[in-house]
Amino acid sequence: MIPYTLSPGEVAFARAVTQAREDHNVGVPEQKQTNRESKANRLDSYGAELAVAALCNRYPDVSTYIQKGRADLYLGHGQTADVKHTTWPNGNLICQPSKAASPASIYILVVGELPHYEVIGYATAGELFVPTNLTTFLGNNPNPVYFMYRGDLHELSRENMADPRWLDWIADQVH
Repeated sequence: MIPYTLSPGEVAFARAVTQAREDHNVGVPEQKQTNRESKANRLDSYGAELAVAALCNRYPDVSTYIQKGRADLYLGHGQTADVKHTTWPNGNLICQPSKAASPASIYILVVGELPHYEVIGYATAGELFVPTNLTTFLGNNPNPVYFMYRGDLHELSRENMADPRWLDWIADQVH
């Protein structure tokens, strides 16, 4: 687990990008598995993406339009990451089945609320998108989701996330 607190500048940046996305995507249905208010959830989720981008020394996605089938972060070496966020302190990795059609290389679980986050770990697409991980047990939503317990994720450290050789290792795991 890696703690990360966004700086005041990163918080302002997250608010600006989230507001621009809100302005451009009025009427787009929410895809998240949450009962939280959508705007607060989107802000916290984008903050989680910024935390991972900072730890990986990568530039965050600043686009303001809907991006179906596109990863949250380009890691280099042809590898991509999709950041999955939850505010639940003991949250687990949850992913919509639609992501399996155009998967990212890895799925990174981040827990927290703006500006404080914890990067928990990751799973490769091949590890996440297997039939045994497909479940419908989540709350009042009857739609299936892919689910992995946080304890089953690969651990991360600040050192390996910022090390370009980590990306080579990820490429070996994915292929």
